Amino acid sequence: MTIVVRHFKSRSQTLAGAVLATLLFFGSPMADAFAAEIPFQALDADRCFMFSALVPYKTEGNKVEELPLELVINDQHDYEKLFDAKIMRQSCAGVDRAEAIPKVDFSKQSVLGLWASGSCAATDFRKEVWQDDAQKRIIYSVAVIESPVSCSGPGLESLNLIAIPKFPAGYKVSFDTIRE
Repeated sequence: MTIVVRHFKSRSQTLAGAVLATLLFFGSPMADAFAAEIPFQALDADRCFMFSALVPYKTEGNKVEELPLELVINDQHDYEKLFDAKIMRQSCAGVDRAEAIPKVDFSKQSVLGLWASGSCAATDFRKEVWQDDAQKRIIYSVAVIESPVSCSGPGLESLNLIAIPKFPAGYKVSFDTIRE
């Protein structure tokens, strides 16, 4: 299993990511010139597993910062390690762990995961996957959809696991979380 943790983003990387995400999400004639949308299968893994236990944190003094959790999984063994019985939700206590793990055919598919959380006003996550052949990369974007309601407290969270068709060798995966 490959877990990529980015500690810092330069301002130019953040701006470039935002511009790319805007082009991809809102559609642009230029977006079609360099990227094509990839179909994916959403994996309903959050229903029975608390992936929040896997999220890395960085502590500086009294400040705690949540770090990105970005996954690219290409084989069954690494995939099953993700579903540790210790993080199984109480609501699924009577469910066989093997049955709670969404099925993936790793001969034809890869799994991507991108942790995202929102405020208690969050209503959903919108997922999009793009293949940029010119840059040899796969772009996985998750938008946190929030209503304009003001609230405080914990909100919606998900590892946003999806299965995509195997991508060509030599391609890199880029992740982007957007707030809407």
